[in-house]
Amino acid sequence: MKYFFLLLTGLLLWSNSSVFAQKHEGHWLGQLNVSGALLPIVFHIVKENGSYSGTMDSPQQNAFGFPFKEVKVTADEISLDLPGLGINYTGKWVNDSLKGKFNQGGKSYDLNLARMKTDTYEKPKRPQEELGKIKYIQEEVTFFNAEAKIKLAGTWTKPKGKGPFPAVILVSGSGPQDRNEEIMGHKPFLVIADYLTNNGIAVLRYDDRGVGKSTGEFVNATTADFATDVAAGIAFLKQQKGIDKNKIGIIGHSEGGMIAPMVAAKDSTIDFIVLLAGPGIFIRDLMLQQQEDILISENTEPAEIQSQIELNRKAFEIILNNPDNFDAKNKLFKMYQAIDSSQTESEIRSTTNELVSPWFRYFITYNPQIALEQTTCSVLAINGDKDLQVASKPNLKGIETALKAGGNKDFKIVEMPNMNHLFQTSSTGNIAEYGQLEETFSPKVLELMKNWILEK
Repeated sequence: MKYFFLLLTGLLLWSNSSVFAQKHEGHWLGQLNVSGALLPIVFHIVKENGSYSGTMDSPQQNAFGFPFKEVKVTADEISLDLPGLGINYTGKWVNDSLKGKFNQGGKSYDLNLARMKTDTYEKPKRPQEELGKIKYIQEEVTFFNAEAKIKLAGTWTKPKGKGPFPAVILVSGSGPQDRNEEIMGHKPFLVIADYLTNNGIAVLRYDDRGVGKSTGEFVNATTADFATDVAAGIAFLKQQKGIDKNKIGIIGHSEGGMIAPMVAAKDSTIDFIVLLAGPGIFIRDLMLQQQEDILISENTEPAEIQSQIELNRKAFEIILNNPDNFDAKNKLFKMYQAIDSSQTESEIRSTTNELVSPWFRYFITYNPQIALEQTTCSVLAINGDKDLQVASKPNLKGIETALKAGGNKDFKIVEMPNMNHLFQTSSTGNIAEYGQLEETFSPKVLELMKNWILEK
């Protein structure tokens, strides 16, 4: 559920130097492994008048040209500092490679680096995102969340013609997401919006609060706050010309699939919701299941899996039983320090701060079945059987159980074979595959959603 949020980090740099006389300047590429997810990073190192300088790119995050404040090169080592992002890299030259540590935000990662053959990172192909000539109306729009006093910016796409057309709002998964829900070099919401609009369904997609052109603050907001942003988007849809006011719905992915029932349960005018890998079980249970599934996919030893799950279980108990952040952080710090003395105080503090954030506190206490039981509109719940972040069987079963308990008889539950959390066709479901696959979003799921909405 909670995506593995990747900081601007990483990189595999090969040195062309087994001896210091060879050039250290050039363009370097690598991949940082964060919880199984691979993030490509590019360093550009330049030597002028005997001194070194450079910049860093994170292509998958569309972030380019971050200048290093300092680049130090010796016969044995290189050190790169980017204090604006809290980044430091130190590595040792070993034959034609550089091995070292990448540090950011109190966390440290092993990182090796390799020389690029060209000065430009070649992004993986994304054929579904090559839209060609747009055949529908597309507008940059804003709408307001009066409750939060923020402006949300997005893209509104509508079929040409008088209509009236069904309309949907797309709601992204966890973490600060732009209107395309860009992740691992993919833009799934761009693909979904283009497909649906070309097939007679109007779509609103927007930057999360504090992201892109949207105002507000993301860091201290909870899932309940994000639900008010969606409600504001629904109000926007109701005001648009050519829209069938009786066929307005929500398509939510991952945490967005948790938000959709929250909004629908309070607004009886919502006609339908589509849950893409939405949760159907208690969130803290989902997160423990997620951890186990990912560790298994990484071939972790069973004893280590059990140890890590128990550690997280204890951390959750501390958070739930200690509403005061100061007390919770102190108890968490002592627990982590006792378990792993190799962790620095800064690294442990970084972890404890994340665990007591408003978002995480709300998240792990949430039971999605409550809102699902109160959801009376039509529901389409889809999950991939290779999903390692929101396991398909327990969550689809939880959604079905809750809807039945609430008396909802207008729902469809679909488990898609060989699909991962992003609804890409996948052989393993591993997070590391996300960025490597050319497919952004399964055409089969696109067709399923389109047919279901239009046939309602």
